[in-house]
Amino acid sequence: MIMQMRRSLVSISSNIAKGNSRMTA
Repeated sequence: MIMQMRRSLVSISSNIAKGNSRMTA
């Protein structure tokens, strides 16, 4: 369960990073 949460957090953080880079670009 913890691993799934950690994985989801990583995916969400990566998605946010992509959105930020896309917005700044």
